[in-house]
Amino acid sequence: MKKKGIISLLSVGLLASSLSVSTTQAAENNYESSKKTIESRLKSDKPLNHNVINPYALREIKEQTLITLETPKGFSTKKFNASSASIKGSSGQPMYESEPNDDFKIADTLLNERVTFGQFDDTLDIDFYKVNVSGKGTLLVAGGTDTTSNIDLLFLATEYEYQDHGYLEYLGSEYDDGVEVQGYKVNKAGTYYIPVLDLNGNDYDAIYGISTQFEADKDTVAPNKPTVNKVDNNDKVITGKAEAGSTVTVNVGKKRIGYAKASSKGSFSVSIPIQKKGTKLNVTAKDASNNVSKVTYVTVVKH
Repeated sequence: MKKKGIISLLSVGLLASSLSVSTTQAAENNYESSKKTIESRLKSDKPLNHNVINPYALREIKEQTLITLETPKGFSTKKFNASSASIKGSSGQPMYESEPNDDFKIADTLLNERVTFGQFDDTLDIDFYKVNVSGKGTLLVAGGTDTTSNIDLLFLATEYEYQDHGYLEYLGSEYDDGVEVQGYKVNKAGTYYIPVLDLNGNDYDAIYGISTQFEADKDTVAPNKPTVNKVDNNDKVITGKAEAGSTVTVNVGKKRIGYAKASSKGSFSVSIPIQKKGTKLNVTAKDASNNVSKVTYVTVVKH
């Protein structure tokens, strides 16, 4: 019995040692492969083209990240490991990394225009974040550390598991006052990921900040002109089809006589005063970006 007990203890010890080595090896492989992939993606680094980046947005995310990092921080992010920790705080206030977040599947969620603080647990630690993007546009990602830090921060925005379907186009980066800002052209709405690691891997207590800002492309395409059903001299309502969610306006000359919003399926119903036979109505649709369609002309007929 004693021998069996000794053997069992030895077996448990060997198993624990084996698992520890295996876990460390997996972490090292994850770190090295991620580092290699990120460096490869950023090897053709280039300065941000200010002609394709909103200068106000660039200045805002840079200043916000810098100011937040300079704010006194009497905390350790390792204490904030509850699942709800990463979404606490009022609008604009910094958030905190929620461990574990060392893989795409368990990435912390970033909120645009909110800096998230993080720390690395060890030399092989990688922190993963994700951001939800509502449509086509420009995504800015800013990262930085406090001035006393030895962290050499490496990060980028990518698709899930470093895939590349062309949904993100790297626009370049800019480094100023300890904050790096990277720009990306987003070609499809979705969730994108931001892995973050320390190239030095030797400053466990130092704090870094990561933040994002998204600016949707402005819609410059006008809706198709509305399709309007027959209107007679007894009608108090005009019906038809237009771009979903657009505002349909009915005028006589330059005078507006009615308007209404098209439904999610594009149907509209506009209440108007009864019009005389032969009156010419002009009907337009305007979308949320204030693009106005061409005019549909309708002549009132006799009932």
